[in-house]
Amino acid sequence: MVIITSCCRDKDPAEGRIMALERYLSPRIKAASEVAVTLEVPFRILSGLYGLLEPGHPIPDYDHLLVADEVEEHAVLLQEQMQDDPFTWVAFVTRTLAVDPGGGPYREALRRACTRAQLDFHLVEFESEFLEAEWLEPRIRKLLAEPGDGSK
Repeated sequence: MVIITSCCRDKDPAEGRIMALERYLSPRIKAASEVAVTLEVPFRILSGLYGLLEPGHPIPDYDHLLVADEVEEHAVLLQEQMQDDPFTWVAFVTRTLAVDPGGGPYREALRRACTRAQLDFHLVEFESEFLEAEWLEPRIRKLLAEPGDGSK
């Protein structure tokens, strides 16, 4: 299993490259990372520009929103990036499309990549602006406990 959440608009404007987890300022990303550490599962950030990033991967400040016309190309990139990872299923932590319609291309690109890579794709959706680890952790634990979850 791997926990993935998308990048965000709000970024640390520091010059040069800094770790992805420090660059992105979203409480959602911090909460998802915290849960991954607690549960000892991998965590990735889905960037609309770079694809899947490990939290410690250094990135520059940038501004790019993944759009519908880029979904197929991004799905190919994501599939290539996931080939070397040992996980067999994905928990994608995201706001509902009603709250965040701009998240649709990220969701679709990841779904396509998972389908092609034969990875189970699980949505963990929430509606509020901010995500807290206390809300997310039991939902991820429930996924881990389900039979046939594919985790090793």
